[in-house]
Amino acid sequence: MIHLKQTNKKLLWSILIILLSLPLISCQNDDDISEPEESPATSRFWKSPTSGYVLEIREDGTINQFGSTSLGCVQIVQDLDLTNFANLSINQISETELTLSSPLVTGEISFNLLTSEEQECATVNLISSTDPATNYRHFWTIFNEYYSSFEHRNIDWSIYEDAENQATEDNLYELIAAAVEPLNDGHVSIFNDTVDISSSLDDLINRLNEFLDPSDQVTDFNEINTLFEAKQQTIITNYLDANVGLGSDAGGNIFYGLLTEDIGYINIYSMAGYSSDLTTEIDAVDTAMEEVFQAIDQFGVDKIVMDIRFNGGGFDGVALSIASRFFDQERTVFTKVSRMGDGFGDEAVISVSPDTNGTFTGDIVLLTGPFTASASEIFTLAMNTLPHVTIVGQNTNGAFSDILTHKLPNGTYINLSNQIYTDPNGINFEGIGIGPDLENVVPFFSSSDFENDTDSGIDRALELLE
Repeated sequence: MIHLKQTNKKLLWSILIILLSLPLISCQNDDDISEPEESPATSRFWKSPTSGYVLEIREDGTINQFGSTSLGCVQIVQDLDLTNFANLSINQISETELTLSSPLVTGEISFNLLTSEEQECATVNLISSTDPATNYRHFWTIFNEYYSSFEHRNIDWSIYEDAENQATEDNLYELIAAAVEPLNDGHVSIFNDTVDISSSLDDLINRLNEFLDPSDQVTDFNEINTLFEAKQQTIITNYLDANVGLGSDAGGNIFYGLLTEDIGYINIYSMAGYSSDLTTEIDAVDTAMEEVFQAIDQFGVDKIVMDIRFNGGGFDGVALSIASRFFDQERTVFTKVSRMGDGFGDEAVISVSPDTNGTFTGDIVLLTGPFTASASEIFTLAMNTLPHVTIVGQNTNGAFSDILTHKLPNGTYINLSNQIYTDPNGINFEGIGIGPDLENVVPFFSSSDFENDTDSGIDRALELLE
């Protein structure tokens, strides 16, 4: 369900960009195999070994994508239009290597040219099947070969393999749900036109309810949104100085104002949606942050409370662009590796430098909570490297990895975590989240806050900054 909430863009983007990161497929004889259109001799096939995709680029410029496991291959998208993928670009490194990159994601996706023998499963014998056992077997294998965090989340995936023998048309998705729910992973989801399975909704709700009386507890996103609105109204009415004016960027993604004479407040609601055109998303973020910094200068503040408790995610590139506005020097903020077979691929080291348009390096309190997920956790990883930042609130959601998207033979989409992110000290926060020191633990939702029309997170931030 975190996935559905985040579909306000990183996750839609994640699905799209992952469809462009395609690896190798092995052949399989099967009664349910279909014959795709024969590829012309001018087609070239490229393998991304860390994602399980093959990318076919034809001489006429059309692109087809296939997802592969040891069981065979399934076509994901035919005639993909790359212009729909923001600033994503294909970079030809050599005759046999290319990469895909975009300012909206961190790192690059590497591909190697396949030989004619390796191309066979991308051009012949694609698997298409409605058989429940076949689809369960593919589901289990996709996770078995590409999911990155079984050990970290203390899951023995092998115990779910034999459920294939129980799969029927009536219970296929019940078996799949039973397998993924223990992962409690906000980046795991299974969906088609009629199916919508989330791995982490129950866990999120339990964390949000921890400090709520039974009569106040939430059970779904409608009720969560009601409490969001109540808390936002409390902040506006009881904490922000209306006399100096309250500001927002054009898209309503950043809200800012004054808490005290010298303490500003910045609420970043999303790490996406700053432009209707993804090719100008980073430029739009820069414009929004310029507005914020003009307000900071006008207010004359030297301390900031930054609130990302309402932020369900977006683009990593947006998160790091915003973070750069608060960096005092270039710093390594995290490393990431992708699952590849029994191990992992090459490590990507991600650094952030101060924005050339100006930075704020005064004391900052960063408010986090269970709904702080995905790209907003990437933002937290980056901000946590700064000596002038203190985290207050609760641990973030714990869903850091980019989303890897595959398809089952029946057309159902499978989203899963394929990467491990670690901070500069080598700590992996997947499934745990980044949180404050014990003395700064403050619940996002609490019955006492709602009863008293207060925000304990902001109260604690003011105690630290005043």
